[in-house]
Amino acid sequence: MSEALVLRPTLAASQLLQRALAWWIAELADMAPRALVGSLRQRLGRETTDAAVLDLSGSQPVLQFREPGRRAPFSVVLADTPADRHERVNALLRRHPSRKAVTVRLNPGQLFVTTIDLPSAAARSLDAVIRHQIALLMPVPPEQIHYAYRELRRSAGAPRLLVAVAVAKRAAVDRALAVTRGVGLIPRRIAAHVPEAGPAPLVLWQADRAQAANTPKRRRLLRTLEAAAVAFAVAAFGLHAYRLDQIRDGLQDAVAQARQTAAATRALGQRAALSTEALSFLRERRQEPQPLQVLDSLTRLLPLDTWVSDLTLRGRAVEIIGSTAHAANLIPLIEGSPAFGHPQFRSPITLLPDGSTERFDLTLDVKTGAVKTGAMKADAAR
Repeated sequence: MSEALVLRPTLAASQLLQRALAWWIAELADMAPRALVGSLRQRLGRETTDAAVLDLSGSQPVLQFREPGRRAPFSVVLADTPADRHERVNALLRRHPSRKAVTVRLNPGQLFVTTIDLPSAAARSLDAVIRHQIALLMPVPPEQIHYAYRELRRSAGAPRLLVAVAVAKRAAVDRALAVTRGVGLIPRRIAAHVPEAGPAPLVLWQADRAQAANTPKRRRLLRTLEAAAVAFAVAAFGLHAYRLDQIRDGLQDAVAQARQTAAATRALGQRAALSTEALSFLRERRQEPQPLQVLDSLTRLLPLDTWVSDLTLRGRAVEIIGSTAHAANLIPLIEGSPAFGHPQFRSPITLLPDGSTERFDLTLDVKTGAVKTGAMKADAAR
């Protein structure tokens, strides 16, 4: 007994939650644009599943409720007088308060149905073309009819376009609205099942959303939905801003690290450049002849009767001034040396007062690679 008492409230709460969820989804679907809902239903290829339907296609009105978890709808025939119908509908609405807004299913016998074959180029302005075709088929003022159409499935690139069209007189739609309101229901839309248009119904009339939202309950609902939407938007914006702050902080840390790395790289590059310059300088200095080596080689190369009074070394150019017994013999002696070359007198040879010694002013070059190959040492050793 106690288990039954526990399970019964649980089952009731589950059913209430399912009904609330179904009602919420129906309200959101009703708020969605008509063209979008129709397109989705057509793409899904299945009939609309309205929570409440007032079927006027038969001899007697039938009110159908779809229950969550049940495949077949719950149907009630409204075959009594208008007052009895209103009482019966009120009794049903007390158990299903969210099913007051219904879809009215119109009698197909009150429709004019046809299929129009059009060129594929008409798809760009299909509504205007359909209105023109209806005016040609039915010489009735446009304000006295309601119409709906649906483009039939066709292959890509097909040259022709087939459109199923259903037309109902405004008087038939007004009678259906009067019957619906007479039993205490709110007509949400009027639809008709047309076999030529596929399983989904064609919507001939739809309630104005401003009028549908004019009731206090619906106004409260819309305000609640608007408040929830604003709260969700604020929460989403706050979360997005928080994520942006995290991304910004991460980028700032990455930029700071990159700057430190770049500064260290620049400093390393500068040290490497300085090291390269110093190494190049040392290499150049190692390639230049050393004054002591030049002096030693010249001392060993020149004859013993030769005196050098002045020696100047500028890079690889050597200038010597001195005296010897035969100055002209210095030219072939230097040319034959492996360390020196290009000997030239800068001034004429002059005879000194003793009559046996000649004064000379001579320039010569240290050969390239003489220092590296050890030519000076070899020349000096010779």
